[in-house]
Amino acid sequence: MVDIEERLRKLLTLSEQGAPGEAENAQRLLEKLLNKYDLALDQIEREASVDCTLTFRNRHERDLTIDVAWYVLKAGNHKYDKSKKNKYRFIGITPAQAVEMEFLYDHHRKELAKVLEAAATAYSVRNLPSPSFDGEKEQPVDELSDTEKIALEFYKAMPRSSPNRQLSEAGSAHAH
Repeated sequence: MVDIEERLRKLLTLSEQGAPGEAENAQRLLEKLLNKYDLALDQIEREASVDCTLTFRNRHERDLTIDVAWYVLKAGNHKYDKSKKNKYRFIGITPAQAVEMEFLYDHHRKELAKVLEAAATAYSVRNLPSPSFDGEKEQPVDELSDTEKIALEFYKAMPRSSPNRQLSEAGSAHAH
């Protein structure tokens, strides 16, 4: 009976939190199984629910928060509170979903930070070369950090940005 109770709990959760269509199907199957086993809805213990708060610092992390929620929760109709600045609180999810969301968000936020750092480095080097960078001397790839390897790939694929300069070097010398 434990297996059927677990299945009924999952169906109940899905009927309450599932995507449209999915929730209706879960509700029909739940009612069918309750009748089959001569059980009432109040005999099923609801799966514990918790709230999960994810904090973000910028729009990239905010978007990542939503992407992780969609991935873990498999539907976009879960309740969440976005009234606090830079925080989304997902309401009434299972403890397992909360753990998975926190783990995935932490992992992907760290990886995203590396990629953004690499992109910024590649952009600067590609468009604003400095005396400290010698494009002719290449460091062996196996000696580069992971972030430097990502930056190198961005650098190779990135087009140059060539704005019209406002001052010429000769013009700036005459300005003094």
